Amino acid sequence: MNMKKSILITMIVFVCLSTATLSTAVEKNSGELVLMRVYERYNKATPSRIIVSTNGEIIKEIPLTPAGSRKGDTENTRKISKVISEYKSKGYNLVASNSSGSPSILTTTFVFEK
Repeated sequence: MNMKKSILITMIVFVCLSTATLSTAVEKNSGELVLMRVYERYNKATPSRIIVSTNGEIIKEIPLTPAGSRKGDTENTRKISKVISEYKSKGYNLVASNSSGSPSILTTTFVFEK
């Protein structure tokens, strides 16, 4: 098996396992859920952003700096931390999270329950 196939198979297995773990954690909880998805892109063509939703509705969208620079990564970390702290202070608990990525994007999902 060549190197590209090996990397592709590893990534597919990782994404499948991550998705299964996130789904299982969410199914065990039955309170009010808030989903926060963070898209950190390494190119400027598609914007990096935080999207927060509940009950199928997007309730907040926060722009982020493209990932890959020290300044951008620091600013993004502060913004992500601020949103997590906001929901914690509203009485939500982080019940699940997962992350997956490729050379051009890192996607992280946080699930909060009240």
